[in-house]
Amino acid sequence: MEKLCQKRTLPKEISRQWFAGLLWRLFPSVKSENELADFVAERLNSDGLPTNPRTVRNWLRGDHAPAFDYVVWAIRVAGPEAVFDIIDAEAA
Repeated sequence: MEKLCQKRTLPKEISRQWFAGLLWRLFPSVKSENELADFVAERLNSDGLPTNPRTVRNWLRGDHAPAFDYVVWAIRVAGPEAVFDIIDAEAA
């Protein structure tokens, strides 16, 4: 059973890369990491999820994983098709 669960779990590097990539795809007009971090933090704060731009930079660099609330927020903004990226990564 433990082996089955491990197979279904994405390694943290892949899930962190997926989330960072999703943030970049959400705001394609943004050109720099700092600009994206500021913009995402501003949007998150306006949606009631307190966030510092430094935290977003840590997500973009893969240094930290976001809490589930932030992942749900990103999927909600991107649309449900963003979930298929996770499924594709898991199949690879």
